[in-house]
Amino acid sequence: MDSMAPELLKHILGYLPTSSLRSCRLVDRTFSIIAFSLLFSHIPHWLDCNKSLQFLISIAHDAFNRPAVIWSPWATIPDVHVDAIWLQIVWKLFQGSDFHAGGRREELTAENFARLSGVVEMSEARLRTAQGRDLFLDLPINCRA
Repeated sequence: MDSMAPELLKHILGYLPTSSLRSCRLVDRTFSIIAFSLLFSHIPHWLDCNKSLQFLISIAHDAFNRPAVIWSPWATIPDVHVDAIWLQIVWKLFQGSDFHAGGRREELTAENFARLSGVVEMSEARLRTAQGRDLFLDLPINCRA
């Protein structure tokens, strides 16, 4: 596997269901990196309201290719705490590496995410909404309201 091109591995892993991608992250570092990018590639689009709205408009009249559930960019914001693991995932997507406090004396929180990451428009409400959406998509179909 070490001699196989990452592009080829990404292509192969792209055919796996999401549930299998989680297990692939345990194989080795290369699989973990590729599976991470496939598992969470949609999240930056969720965090951008304009992209979400454009997507909604583009598929609104396409009954055959439209997903059964469409998440509105103006959905109600769940009143929940933003998990540290979720903040780490979003940080890695935007910054390309894990968050390390290093010389900083503060830990990563929803309140200071925008300031530390430099992504000014990243509010706590936006992080909570995306986390809620991700948790909703992880529910089995028959458990969704």
